Amino acid sequence: GALRMQVTGADILASAHRENSCTDCHSGFTRWPHPEASTTEACASCHQEAEEAWRASVHGRPDELGADPVDCVSCHSIHDVASAEVLREGPAMLAMNSACVDCHESSGLPAWDPHADAVGCASCHAHHATLDVDDPGAAVAPLSQRETCGACHEDQQAAASVDVHGRSLAERAPMGLATLELLTPDGPATCSSCHGSHGMRAVADPLAH
Repeated sequence: GALRMQVTGADILASAHRENSCTDCHSGFTRWPHPEASTTEACASCHQEAEEAWRASVHGRPDELGADPVDCVSCHSIHDVASAEVLREGPAMLAMNSACVDCHESSGLPAWDPHADAVGCASCHAHHATLDVDDPGAAVAPLSQRETCGACHEDQQAAASVDVHGRSLAERAPMGLATLELLTPDGPATCSSCHGSHGMRAVADPLAH
């Protein structure tokens, strides 16, 4: 009913759109019932770069999902949209991770994983340009892991550029993660070859060795 449709000023002031007016997105909503000519702008009218990345991602290609695309609202909601800065940590990051796990049920991180409740899913899998994990262009692809993991693990990133694993990997053509692990088991090691992915253990954990 009307109560569920109500948007309060507090909703907007706490969102990334706090400096926008209602009419920046909505026009023609001058009375109730709203006239047929009323319109709502698409997110892409402001966020063109994000929209282009999303359309090329696994979430924006319904033919690959076998379902409707996962659109902006699916992850960001409508009026209480958190800013990119807020989504990097804390409650907003955890809420976004929960939204990912709502669809990717088997991908939730166990409590012992050092990334659990500390790292956003998008930090590893990219924000809008999320590709299938076996896509050679994915953020977790073998040739991308040094940069993706190295965004947090800077010392290890520097070492990976000169050690035998990194040099051997750099000589390979771009490939997907499953392609390397399943079809070339004797191929060069990536970060995840040794540390795992979801469910990895901290280096100090005795069960990690």
